[in-house]
Amino acid sequence: MRALPFLLLATAAAAQEPQSLLCTAKDGARFGIMLDAPSDFGPLHCVEAPSLRDTLVPCAPQGGWGLSAPDGMSLQSVTTDPAQARGERGIFFARLGPSELVASASSGPLPPLALEVAGDTFWRLRLTLATGEGLIATPEGEQAIRCEAL
Repeated sequence: MRALPFLLLATAAAAQEPQSLLCTAKDGARFGIMLDAPSDFGPLHCVEAPSLRDTLVPCAPQGGWGLSAPDGMSLQSVTTDPAQARGERGIFFARLGPSELVASASSGPLPPLALEVAGDTFWRLRLTLATGEGLIATPEGEQAIRCEAL
């Protein structure tokens, strides 16, 4: 598989063109990231990490939150208003900036304490677009990842 320059990702995302990434964690696990994926809620950034699938729907609008339904199997709503970013089942945050993608997953009734943090944050991703290198942090520790544009 041939890697494409990551600077193209920021340009494509700004134009709201869907962009797919294939990522590999240090332990060999592979997962996908879709930037500006079309949905009924508008364009969403989604992460298909296996560690998130049974917990919540890992999709959110640019700089906002996706709130999973109580069953955790569907997206109930999306918001860019921190006061509305609360949910017992699961909250997913995503923000694509000019140099990095950040995303996090949390749960709980508390409103966000910072941009991506809400309630009990149990998963966080930070990906540098220029290199395709990043980290996923969970309560078990951090793991390096490497992503390539498809």
